[in-house]
Amino acid sequence: MTLRNADLGVAPTVPKAPNGKASNGKAPNGKASNGKALASNNASSAPVALLEKLMAGSSAEIAFLLRSGKLLAVAPRGSDSDLVARCRLVDLPRPPLGPMLVDVADGADPWAQWCAERGLRSCAVAPVISAQDRIGAIVLASRQEGVLDSGDLSHLEMAAWLASRGWESDERVDALRRQFADVYPLLRRALPLDRAMKAPPGFRSLARAIGTSLDATYCRIASSTSDGRLIVQASAGHRPPERQIRQGTPLDDLPGCREALRTGRPIVLTFDQTAMDSSAEQRAVFTPQTKTGIVLPFSAGTGLHGLLLVGEERLTRAPQPYQHRREALQLVADRLGEILRISDLLARQREEEMRRQTRMVEQTERRRLARELHDVVGQALSAVLMQVRAGMEQQQVDRVDLRDLEAATQGAVDAARALAYDLRGLEDGVDPFLGCAVDLVDDADVRHPEVRLARMVANLVPGPVRVEPLRHFPIARDLVIDMTDFLDKLTRVKPWIVRKDKTPPPREYIQTPEQLGAFKQYSNCINCMLCYSACPVYGIDPHFIGPAALALAERYNLDSRDQGADQRLDILSQHDGIWDCTVIGECSEVCPKEVDPSLAIQEFKLTATKEWFKSFLMPWGGK
Repeated sequence: MTLRNADLGVAPTVPKAPNGKASNGKAPNGKASNGKALASNNASSAPVALLEKLMAGSSAEIAFLLRSGKLLAVAPRGSDSDLVARCRLVDLPRPPLGPMLVDVADGADPWAQWCAERGLRSCAVAPVISAQDRIGAIVLASRQEGVLDSGDLSHLEMAAWLASRGWESDERVDALRRQFADVYPLLRRALPLDRAMKAPPGFRSLARAIGTSLDATYCRIASSTSDGRLIVQASAGHRPPERQIRQGTPLDDLPGCREALRTGRPIVLTFDQTAMDSSAEQRAVFTPQTKTGIVLPFSAGTGLHGLLLVGEERLTRAPQPYQHRREALQLVADRLGEILRISDLLARQREEEMRRQTRMVEQTERRRLARELHDVVGQALSAVLMQVRAGMEQQQVDRVDLRDLEAATQGAVDAARALAYDLRGLEDGVDPFLGCAVDLVDDADVRHPEVRLARMVANLVPGPVRVEPLRHFPIARDLVIDMTDFLDKLTRVKPWIVRKDKTPPPREYIQTPEQLGAFKQYSNCINCMLCYSACPVYGIDPHFIGPAALALAERYNLDSRDQGADQRLDILSQHDGIWDCTVIGECSEVCPKEVDPSLAIQEFKLTATKEWFKSFLMPWGGK
């Protein structure tokens, strides 16, 4: 039962019986009356309710509760206002040493004198004891002599114990409420977690936020170093110290700070102001006027360990009031460490994201420059080289001069292409474009392609080169991958000319150059599977048919000799076909033959959409 310091309440309880004695809550027929219900309905506070319950089993006419020499609550039997007025008087005696039945005839006893002055002939008193201190008393009294006995005294002793436990609980709740009232505004206003989500807070701003909200003279934030020193980073508060110690103080000279960092628990330090020389710890991290200092450890989780130092110079605050606040202030220090940890984590993530975006911009710009260099300069030099070789064949000019011009032009072509590859950003390993670099060399290098490739790698990628198997494929051994899945999907798209007429033609099919140009780009695929290795969709969903197979299907769909587009459309318009492609375009970026599988897939999507609309508008024969 919880009792609070309520106002003095008065409530009627069980009425008297016709013979003048208490009815004890029972009717004349022996059954229980509704006196208990009246007592509960009219109770105005917990102390009054306790007194009413106590009187329900007693013959007393009045019960009252004392605390710290004051009348806290009174409960009469009935509505005897005169008796209540008498008991409201002051000059209450001190609580007795133990429960007792008061002998009114004993004129030397203070309680006997108090009862006699108020016309009370029977009285039972029990002290309310908390922490071995008599803090109050609970009393049963009656104007009739001899109506209270040892049974009433035992009930009174139990009620006094309940009152003591209730008051102790109230004090603990009030202490927790005061601590919460101290810490919550500080955590809510001074150190909200969203501070770390914005601009990274520094030690000075955090100290200023804590100092303005903390009821203390000043506070300081210090960090420990790897060589065992403590450096004060910032100070704030109502009267912050002026000096800032940046060089640090050895923790061996600061026993309180060292103990707090070792145990992870707050330490309360009390400084003797009567001593002539202040302690080294007081001089190093506190002020000479500090009466009490609290050392609160925190950890930012990234190797940063520090202390929140709270100093109090006011006599009214030192030292006892801070003993119950150190655990609450430790929450502030823990929140400080969390903010520093989150701020550091977000700062690293911002830096990493900035570096990633910078790399993407640089890579895009390098690729653009490489494409322009390769397409414009490289093709122009290749044209010059072809003209030189044609002149050499036709013997229009001296072959010696043309041979020198050929060598110079070939060197310019090689330098332009090498620079183009270098601009593409060969940062780690062999660039996918080098996988089919043989088409960039002249006839002499075709005979020894490995020499040409080794020379290009040595020029473009100085240092060690990492060679890895293709991603997204099962590894059979070392650099050998299992191509079964790729070959199965290649077969599904029917990469051959499909004719509805099974009879072989009398002669070959005839195509115009325009018909050949419609699909020639997609026929350059050499099945190197670089597009599968670069495709993130295939890496996530192995059921995806893949870029090369879809580009090959589009190649035969565009072939004027083929009649199997409907069969391929039924297969590739499923969820694992063309619609699984998210148009990221990495397949076209890495293709060494510039097949552009991404473009082929989008053209296939357009064709599938047209066929769907035709079948929707003409269901009797859209195909």
